[in-house]
Amino acid sequence: MDISSESLTKKARKSKRKGKRGEKEVSLILSSAGYSARVGRNPEPDVVSDFPFVIEVKRNEKLNIFAAIDQIRKYCLDTGEKRPYAVFFRRNEDEWAVAIPLETLMEMLEDYQDLVYGK
Repeated sequence: MDISSESLTKKARKSKRKGKRGEKEVSLILSSAGYSARVGRNPEPDVVSDFPFVIEVKRNEKLNIFAAIDQIRKYCLDTGEKRPYAVFFRRNEDEWAVAIPLETLMEMLEDYQDLVYGK
């Protein structure tokens, strides 16, 4: 089956709009939680914020999470960004989820336990 370049272009535009809507959604979620957040412009991350993570946003039904992680990890390495990274993602009609490195999660849990239990 031959797919015309016109239909590919329409599909790419639709996908890009969906991604931009996802970025806007995440920036509004963070803003409503008290963070300063806006949709990033190239070459910035997807969402520019005072949130303690560098943010990549994916709205995709068949997400390759490893490619998304590689993308934000490369951005952090290339720019010297010191904050940990997070990939916010969701499918249509689903809730948002976040992927962060295990090491980052363990550090956060340790900090939380120190705060709560005074260790």
